[in-house]
Amino acid sequence: MIHLVEPTDEEAERFAEVVYGGTPADVAILSIYPDLDEDDRMVMGTAWLGHPEVQSQLSVLYGGDFENMPVDEQARVSLGKSNRERAWFLFSHHYSEVFAAAEKKYEKAYSILAKYYPPTKEGANTPVELFFRQFIKEQTERDVLMDADVDEERQN
Repeated sequence: MIHLVEPTDEEAERFAEVVYGGTPADVAILSIYPDLDEDDRMVMGTAWLGHPEVQSQLSVLYGGDFENMPVDEQARVSLGKSNRERAWFLFSHHYSEVFAAAEKKYEKAYSILAKYYPPTKEGANTPVELFFRQFIKEQTERDVLMDADVDEERQN
């Protein structure tokens, strides 16, 4: 069992950004602690999602406390959140590896996103394409830094 640690301000901000991008909390925690096993990811991700500093960061990203927003703003924020979560699902699943119920979920996510963000020529700058480019860039940079740390440890 994992020992739960409180996020630093920087960790809370990073975790909130990843969750805001549509990533489930149990996967988002891997951006901070990449070596957690599945059970520990669930525990730590859930705990951090409820942490006051993470909630504060999410509130900033969403433009305020959800419960204090006017109804039309709540609808806008909800649709944006839902679309980011659908985009993450499409991004994180290879179509040929999606089966049965997940395939229906995949197809529905695609059809809904395609209505909001029609497919464009490669290289276009739709919001979803910009999101994915930034996400891939951040993941690549993180991987490069982790590889450099491993190489440095091996040299020592």
